Amino acid sequence: MVVLLFLAAIRPTVLKIGEIQNQIKDVRNTKNDLDSKLKVLTKLDQQYRDYELIIPVFQDSIPSKVDTAALTANVSEMARINNLTLLSIQYSNNTLSSGSSITTPPDFESTKIGLSLKVNNYTDLASFIKQVEKYPRPMHIDKISITAPQEGTSGSKKITDTRLTVSLDILTIQKKGIK
Repeated sequence: MVVLLFLAAIRPTVLKIGEIQNQIKDVRNTKNDLDSKLKVLTKLDQQYRDYELIIPVFQDSIPSKVDTAALTANVSEMARINNLTLLSIQYSNNTLSSGSSITTPPDFESTKIGLSLKVNNYTDLASFIKQVEKYPRPMHIDKISITAPQEGTSGSKKITDTRLTVSLDILTIQKKGIK
């Protein structure tokens, strides 16, 4: 009987101890979760601080409008410097090439610049492409099409243009809503 009374007396205490141990385990798990989240946040904060100074450079490199006149002048000059003949340049807004690997981020609009060029050799074309890639405004060459030289006739005279015809689709972005 004494044993029964003893067990009855300590039973609530044993239950309370088990309950407290479960609470301690939950608190430890929560602490571990918070510690891991703090480590991630600390790492992200450091990354932000590392890039904080160059963020304005990226924001400034994305213009608020297409400015076709300036783009045309710059592309024409790049073509001239690289011994290319610019045959045509066309702009179309929010148009991606078929099979394009690029998506336009929210708050931005895309512009496709379609170029048709005459090229003397692949080296000149490669130099032009490198210049496009280094252009301060974000640009992505989405499509390149090269056509072999064409033979033609002018009356009885055979004419051969040894230059390649190259078509390029270049994608660029600008901030949405500002024209």
